[in-house]
Amino acid sequence: MKKKKQKQKQRLILTVWLSVAAVSRILYLFLTQGVAVDTYAYCANAIAGTGKSEPVLTSGLAYAYTQKLSNLLGLFGNDSVWVAAYQTVLQIAWLVLLFFGVRYLWGEVAGYITGTVLMISPFMLQTIKVIEPVNFLLFHFGILLFLYSVFCDQTAKRGWYRSNAGELFLMLTGFYMGVVCTWNYIGFLLLPVMVYVLARNQAVLSEKLWMQKNIALEEKEQLMPIGSQGFILVAGMLVGMFATLMKYTGLTGWTVWVQLFWWQDQLAAFPGRCQDVPPAALLWLLAAFAIGIGSQVFVDYFKRKQEEKREYEELLRKEEEERRRFEAIEREAEETLEDISDAEDEPEMITDAEDDMGDEEMQDEYFTTKDGRVVKFIDNPLPGPKKHVKREMNFEIDDVTQEEKMSDDFDYKVDTDKDFDFY
Repeated sequence: MKKKKQKQKQRLILTVWLSVAAVSRILYLFLTQGVAVDTYAYCANAIAGTGKSEPVLTSGLAYAYTQKLSNLLGLFGNDSVWVAAYQTVLQIAWLVLLFFGVRYLWGEVAGYITGTVLMISPFMLQTIKVIEPVNFLLFHFGILLFLYSVFCDQTAKRGWYRSNAGELFLMLTGFYMGVVCTWNYIGFLLLPVMVYVLARNQAVLSEKLWMQKNIALEEKEQLMPIGSQGFILVAGMLVGMFATLMKYTGLTGWTVWVQLFWWQDQLAAFPGRCQDVPPAALLWLLAAFAIGIGSQVFVDYFKRKQEEKREYEELLRKEEEERRRFEAIEREAEETLEDISDAEDEPEMITDAEDDMGDEEMQDEYFTTKDGRVVKFIDNPLPGPKKHVKREMNFEIDDVTQEEKMSDDFDYKVDTDKDFDFY
């Protein structure tokens, strides 16, 4: 019953949080009347169709974002209201994805605090009415974080096997990560997440992988080693980066090598607006993760200390009960010994029947105290030796007649005229 109420409480808190995240964004869009400012001309480029031809802007992220705006405006019309609504939907989506991703990877407290910090961030709220690719980037970042949380959660519950589905999932996740990393440097924040997930998987699967070495199983039934998991993810990431650069090569005519230098040169804009994302987005993201994960670590530490305290108090309680029980047994034993001692110390007075005993018997069983009282000795509780009974040996040889003696089988008659009776 208690667990059921706890789950209901958790569902209620989750529903309230998700509702606040969604309603606050929709309300902000309504209060601003859907006005979106095209400060960096992304919307203008999308309307002009430049996003369909070449990446005239400063990064792969800007090119991908401009393409999406071009498709959106071509479908609904050239009105910035649709862009503001689009960015509102993106922000609600990545808030939810980041919340569940952090929750599954680090814990419930980390999920709520990280999501809340980003939800109340003035900077993140204002990105709805500024036409720029921040929400577009964080949406894809949130999808990847959620995919890593699914990967970690499923490995902990069921294991991760050498199946086509498992390998394809890792390959696509790595490929997707390579694309996002090519778009913007913030994508590389997923590398520590990947290492953390692999480390957790290693802790979960280490014993099962060791046991698997001595069991012959089909390939689809074998657990995937951590090295293989990491190799597939990294290989997929490199392929994704290469494919993205090759796409830009086909559009610009630049070689992949030139594309790499082009991508590297954009980082020189840091700490200013780098790869079409303001540094405030990175700072808010890092702060939210640090506060959320740090809070989870503190809560886990506090819970562990509380659990240790409860265990220690329970141990003391059991020891106290054991001590009291032992003391009760001791008291009971002492009372029993005192009763026995009192009964032994109580003198037994001579009765009228004992008055008739002889002097010898009186001396054996009674003694006279200095004050003249006659007291009976305490009976010996130990068994004593049996009284000696004097016995006499009598062979009764005098009762045998002469004839009975001569008829004994051991006596032989001897003639008087012979020296030996056997001649």
